[in-house]
Amino acid sequence: MKRIDFDAKVGELRKQGLCCAQIVLMSGLEIRGEENPQMVHAARTFCSGRHNKKTCGALSGGALLLGLWDSPKTSAMVRELDNWFDAEFGTSACGKLLELKRVDERYSCGNLIRASVNKCQDLLVEQGLIEE
Repeated sequence: MKRIDFDAKVGELRKQGLCCAQIVLMSGLEIRGEENPQMVHAARTFCSGRHNKKTCGALSGGALLLGLWDSPKTSAMVRELDNWFDAEFGTSACGKLLELKRVDERYSCGNLIRASVNKCQDLLVEQGLIEE
């Protein structure tokens, strides 16, 4: 399994109606060379901060992505992802991120998705679970 460039697909998948968590999860499935439409559909429950503007779906999707690897290091990678997200964006709250997006495009859903996918891939490479 190798790292993939998923950045270009994010916009197209959003146009198809997929949300942040679904797109991040799909990137992990693609890295693994797998498809799981039922799992991707179920990830919809994490959209829009679990539909109440709480935890960002791009971050929740990242936890799902990392969970695709049944590794003893998964929990540590998820914690590292959480810490990174908060340090990078200042919050993991969907509602707050949407407020920030009004003044800085860096906080757009597309950018959060891309950043989360790339960070998850960094973590998987660091753990030797995928190749650069």
